[in-house]
Formats: sequence, C-alpha cells, structure tokens
Amino acid sequence: MARNRYARDYRLVETWDEKGKLKVSSEYIGEEYRFVADASVIAGKKKKLILLCMLGWIGFFAALSLYSAGMHTLYVALPFVFSAVPLTFLTDITFSFRKMKEPLEHRHADRMNSRFPLSAMMTALFSAFALIGEAVNVILGKTLAAGDYVLMAGGLAVFAAGALAFMEKKNVEIMPVSR
Repeated sequence: MARNRYARDYRLVETWDEKGKLKVSSEYIGEEYRFVADASVIAGKKKKLILLCMLGWIGFFAALSLYSAGMHTLYVALPFVFSAVPLTFLTDITFSFRKMKEPLEHRHADRMNSRFPLSAMMTALFSAFALIGEAVNVILGKTLAAGDYVLMAGGLAVFAAGALAFMEKKNVEIMPVSR
C-alpha cells in the first residue's frame, strides 16, 4: 500500500454543517515555506517558465512533423522521443508553480527544489544526446532530408527550453520560514 509522503503535514478536522451533516476536511499543520526571491521576480519567472515549456513543446512537435533520416537511427530517435518524458514533468511542475501562493507547503518546496531542476536537466540532456546523434550522421556523410534540419532546430529548441529552465532553479528556490 502506497503512503502519502506528506500525510504527516496534515490533520483531519471534523465540522458540522448547517444541515447537521458531519464534514471532514484536511488542514495543513506542517512547516511553512516561502520563495527566496521577491514576489515581483517570481511573477516574471512564472511567465518565463511557461514560455520555455511552450518553446520546448513547439520544438518537439515541429521536429516530428517532417520526414527525417535521423529519426530512422536509434541513437537519434530514442533520446529525442524520451525527451518528452522530462519535458512533461517540467510542464506539470511549471503549471503548478503558476498557481503557488505564499505561504507554501512542504510538497511545493519538494517540487521546486528537487524535481524542477532534475526535469529541466534531463530535458536538456536527452535532446542534447539526440543532437549529438544527428551531428554523428552529418560527420558520417549520411544523406539528410529537409526534415533533418527541422529536427535539429526542434532539438535545439527543446535543449534551450531545458537548459534555460535549469538556469532558473536558483530564482525559484523555496526555503522554510524561520519561526
């Protein structure tokens, strides 16, 4: 049976509503967190990270839109296709970041301080491996289709989205509130 890692941060509260029915809700009792940066900086980072995720997805789908010889080689296709997994996690974290308001909870700190940088780094790495594979194809003199240039441009967009998001990790860091 799976356990919720944040279960100890909450307690159940029982209340009676106006109709006499018992309502059970959860109340956060864990440590409070806040962003290290100012609110104005965080608002700008929220917009920037959403744009980076959009850039990554546009590059990913553009790269798959045309026929490319590189996608017929395993060392290009696998890393590029697998770059969608961390890009998905990065997008999910970014959209939850968009809704975060202070005071933050433990689960928010965990997402932004550990999962966000890992997702961004893995997005950049997988797309970089695909770009290196495409460079190997060029060095080996394989015939490139027009889609290979789109694949390289899309791979660069995915790489840029992951790398630029990773560089923002210090700006979106969350720390505990001193009591």
